[in-house]
Amino acid sequence: MNRWIAVLLTLTLALSSCQKKASMKDQIAASVGDQTISYNDVQLRNAIIGIDYPQYKNQMAGLDQLIRADLYAAILKQYGQEVSHDRLLKEAARIDRETRTPKKLSLIKSLFGKDQEAYLRVYVKPAYVGHVLPFQFFPHSKEIHQRTLDDARAFLKKLRAKPGFFEHLTHKENLKIEDLEISSDHGMKWVSPGEALVRKKKNQPKKHNEQESWILKVDEGDQSRSQREAEKWIEQIVPKLKKNPVFSKVIDFQNRWLVIKLKNHLSHHLYLFEVVSFKKIDFSSWLKRESAKIPVKKFMK
Repeated sequence: MNRWIAVLLTLTLALSSCQKKASMKDQIAASVGDQTISYNDVQLRNAIIGIDYPQYKNQMAGLDQLIRADLYAAILKQYGQEVSHDRLLKEAARIDRETRTPKKLSLIKSLFGKDQEAYLRVYVKPAYVGHVLPFQFFPHSKEIHQRTLDDARAFLKKLRAKPGFFEHLTHKENLKIEDLEISSDHGMKWVSPGEALVRKKKNQPKKHNEQESWILKVDEGDQSRSQREAEKWIEQIVPKLKKNPVFSKVIDFQNRWLVIKLKNHLSHHLYLFEVVSFKKIDFSSWLKRESAKIPVKKFMK
């Protein structure tokens, strides 16, 4: 009799455990707009965090990351950039092709077993929106940065009409002129006033310890991007400045709009530009305003 009671108790506990696991899988930990986040997804996200940070025990970290991912996706959707299921499948395929840590990716995938939908929600989606919103969509959206773009275009129109009044116009509108050196050999860098001209006159090589402010941090990959951007300017912009040294278009450049004027052709494939910048709006403050429009509720404590 006692043996059957023990068996019954074991089955009851096993059933209770299964029901609890099923309940946890469906139980809602948070909602973001019309999207919900399950406890199970939070546990999976925490497991991913644990791969890189095994000592990190904050159980809310996974929830916070998933909420942020859904917020980013909701904001993109408001601007007509919906993160569709097909888009996530393509991103998953890109990750497979380009990952530099295949063993880690394999370990992450093993957490999901055959549940590909959970893998897309919990791993691929946060990675995708975390790059696209701040680095691809936001910096180049004319809708978001329309006001500062209009300011840049208005100044450009005045400057094109009177290119010889560059300093007068900038002073009148309380703007700052910066010198930008463009070289097919060294890329792009801001230089102090007169620095490039002094080097040209003295025919001095650039010192290794010279204080420089590179637009892109100079490691092997970034230096290559800087050189490609410089070559693009030399090929596409410089030939159009023969009649008027002020380029006819506002340039979309990282976190600013640029109005540029060719100042000097220093040597073969080395040019000095005068630049007036119009800063785009700050991502953090914009994100805070956009996030406030989307209701977020946390049920997980």
